[in-house]
Amino acid sequence: MKAIPSMKPLGSTHKQYLTTIGSQVRKRLRELHLDPALKLVSQPPRQTDTYGWTCTIARLKGIRQCDFELWLDLFPNVGRPVLSISFWSADKKRVLAVAKAHSAHGRSKEDFDNSDLLAPDKGNQRMRRPLPKRLFDRPLVEFYDAPFLTIYVDLPALPRRSLVDATLEHLQSLIGAAAGALQKEPHDGDYPKVTERRLVRRHEAWERSPRIALAAKVRDGFICKICEFNFAANYGALGRGFAEAHHKKPLKVFRAKKVRRSAEDLLTVCANCHRMLHRLRGTSSDVAILKRKLGEQRP
Repeated sequence: MKAIPSMKPLGSTHKQYLTTIGSQVRKRLRELHLDPALKLVSQPPRQTDTYGWTCTIARLKGIRQCDFELWLDLFPNVGRPVLSISFWSADKKRVLAVAKAHSAHGRSKEDFDNSDLLAPDKGNQRMRRPLPKRLFDRPLVEFYDAPFLTIYVDLPALPRRSLVDATLEHLQSLIGAAAGALQKEPHDGDYPKVTERRLVRRHEAWERSPRIALAAKVRDGFICKICEFNFAANYGALGRGFAEAHHKKPLKVFRAKKVRRSAEDLLTVCANCHRMLHRLRGTSSDVAILKRKLGEQRP
């Protein structure tokens, strides 16, 4: 049997390179204000058993053992260092949930596991076969001793500035997928926290009443009363006369078979604010709550 050639782990130069990339990525993430649940983690790279280095970039607060990491190593076995962006969790189900939520990954099973690895080489491991070029820049589910969702980036093709941009783009997609897939409460559909769906259906039908909804929009000048977005000002003639209407009264009023219909009960909103209102609890205080949340996020 032909002996597998040994490889030399990456040294301090590559450690410093990963330190620089990690620092720039954290700075950009801090400027983006992606999600209040995202906690940035500053730590020096640590040596891995994959001939290289890794550092944690961020984690989602309130969710145990879920990290976003950068790796610089020889693990893909392509004969040169490769940078990778990973979502790690101790729970395999979480990794699969994030993979399903990621728009670029349509499968629900792992791409690689321990059977795809060579025997350890002085404590280090790498893939049995070189990672095909077609598998770079897309999420891969890896179930080794620790489960990962990983995106590999080929270093020679990118200068450092472009590499930071590419890393940030991939990291944002992973963060978005994880934040959506791992939140404690589902947010699908209108008023997900309301169990009495009959009230929600009546509410939706009421908001679609064209005559009264139009009267409310005309009254408000087709401007969102939450964020002040003006469709005509932003989209010109295409957006003129466009907006949505939201019913201000609590959902409980729809328990009655007959509900008085009046434009005074409707509020003009943009599509974004309307969806956010429908993620609350359907109470009379929803509008005030959303305005406060919006004010907290604005600089």
